[in-house]
Amino acid sequence: MFYIVLLFIITIILLSYLYISRNISYQFINEKEVISHINKKDAILIDVRTLSEWKQKHNPRSIHIPIDRLVFDIERLIPDKKQPIIFCCKRSIRSQAAAIIAKRLKYKNIFYTGYCNSI
Repeated sequence: MFYIVLLFIITIILLSYLYISRNISYQFINEKEVISHINKKDAILIDVRTLSEWKQKHNPRSIHIPIDRLVFDIERLIPDKKQPIIFCCKRSIRSQAAAIIAKRLKYKNIFYTGYCNSI
């Protein structure tokens, strides 16, 4: 009986993992991929750092939307849900959070990176 319950639990965990990984619609990209997406695919670069971080150094082609304003501003600024979007910040923690928010808002082509200062 113990092995049947254990097998059942393992099956549920594996199925859950497969379902979650299949539904992830955002991905991390490196600095070279960011530049390629911006130049070739007309992706929009959104810098989600604080205003003071953004003022220190930023890509002139980026849009500044601090992470705490993203939910309120993204649909107004980028109404096309199929538009490729790259979120960036200093270490990719906030940009990944922004990607999750965008996914929940039904955006489809979402990327994130931590290379804001070097792009």
